[in-house]
Amino acid sequence: MPKTEPCLPFACRIQDCLQRNKYQESQCQNEIADLIKCCEKYKYLNQVCCSGFKKELDKVKDSAK
Repeated sequence: MPKTEPCLPFACRIQDCLQRNKYQESQCQNEIADLIKCCEKYKYLNQVCCSGFKKELDKVKDSAK
């Protein structure tokens, strides 16, 4: 796994969770939260696996102000 994608394992956990729970997103909120935390920590815009969470990450950044 390339070092430029440190949050990729979190994205994989989301996919595993969704598959186990018949794609019910509400069942995977912990995994989603973990990915968002990782993306925030590692500057999400540089990672493909974080690009779909820009809206959520912007909310996190705004609440920190």
